[in-house]
Amino acid sequence: MFKSTNKNLTAQTGWLILFCAVLLDSLVNYFVHNIAGHIIAINALLPFWFIIMIVKGGIKQATPPLSAAIWLTIAIFGFLSGINLNSGFSLLTEMATASIAYAIGIGAGRWNNNASDFVRIFLIIGGAYVLVCTIAILHLAPTIMPITNDIGNYQGNIIIRPSVTIDQNFQIFYIFLPALVLSIRFKLFVSGLAILFSILIYFIMAKLQTRSGMLLMTNLVLLSLIAPLLYPKLGRKKVIIIPLAAIILISINIDNILSISQEFVQRITQENRFDTLKGRIYSAQYMFDNLLNVDFWIPRGEGGFIKKTGNLPHFTPTSFYLQGGLIAIVAWVAIFMHPLISMTRFFLNKKLDSAAIMIYFGGITSFIAQLTLNATFFEQIWLWAGAVTGTINRIQANRTTNQ
Repeated sequence: MFKSTNKNLTAQTGWLILFCAVLLDSLVNYFVHNIAGHIIAINALLPFWFIIMIVKGGIKQATPPLSAAIWLTIAIFGFLSGINLNSGFSLLTEMATASIAYAIGIGAGRWNNNASDFVRIFLIIGGAYVLVCTIAILHLAPTIMPITNDIGNYQGNIIIRPSVTIDQNFQIFYIFLPALVLSIRFKLFVSGLAILFSILIYFIMAKLQTRSGMLLMTNLVLLSLIAPLLYPKLGRKKVIIIPLAAIILISINIDNILSISQEFVQRITQENRFDTLKGRIYSAQYMFDNLLNVDFWIPRGEGGFIKKTGNLPHFTPTSFYLQGGLIAIVAWVAIFMHPLISMTRFFLNKKLDSAAIMIYFGGITSFIAQLTLNATFFEQIWLWAGAVTGTINRIQANRTTNQ
């Protein structure tokens, strides 16, 4: 599958470049907005970059696996069938960029098996996000790296939550990247950077007061510690060293940690605060309660849910169901859930290489995150779903070749 042809080399490099471009979208928009005062729809350029990739790398390398193409087409058909109930042209644009992000993820995972390439991407791009968020939160360069205070009101009380490059609940999609490197064995400097950035990620999540982000980050660290138990080549020393070091650091700096996380702790413990978990559970329950209701099999849009609750459904499958009907939610299972189940089977059977393990953990993090958000056409969830699908295709192709 990885013969050294010009087309394949172009595909390997080109898909990684496009993968990076999607990951960088909110950082680019952040600086453009802060410097020029305007927001550029950077992802609107994805179709043009995708066409260039087809011309340079060839149509074969850009063609997704047949099953992925079929399910993507089915999902699009579902959304198109309900387009009059939604926002017309803007929805078409969102579907296009999400679909292309999915194809880019497939290409990146399918044509690249070099863990070092992904390590560089995750540390450089993820590290850039971490540093920018840290600098902004600490007000070290407020002119070019400001924070935005989102102000809300609950029962007469003013609620202030900061955000940096994107809404605080979506920030985890961009800053968890360096933590993926914790799962594999690398040189001390690289591992040290991954650990440093991971510590800063916890700081950022605490300051942004995002409970889901904190839980997702903890889950990712735990996965990184579990992986060496199945794959000794990843280095089992970290299973002891990282938790021990964390315990020591927390014990020594407990007062500072409590001070830094004061707003986060208050958000968790404050009484009479709107129970967002309850809202997310209701969003999921709403879909399951109406899953066998034939009236909902045809797209209805999210207006009814908003009218009933005052909010968008914070459970992406519910949004899929309301905007695309029954075929869209079936496609969601095929695009987002089924590949992760297959990847889990490969993981437990010790069939993954280092690059695949990082993609797998990134896919899990993205998948869980979308279950607490309304992220139907958010490019990052499609990018990671595509990367998981592409990686599965690469592994299966390699197994076929080696037989």
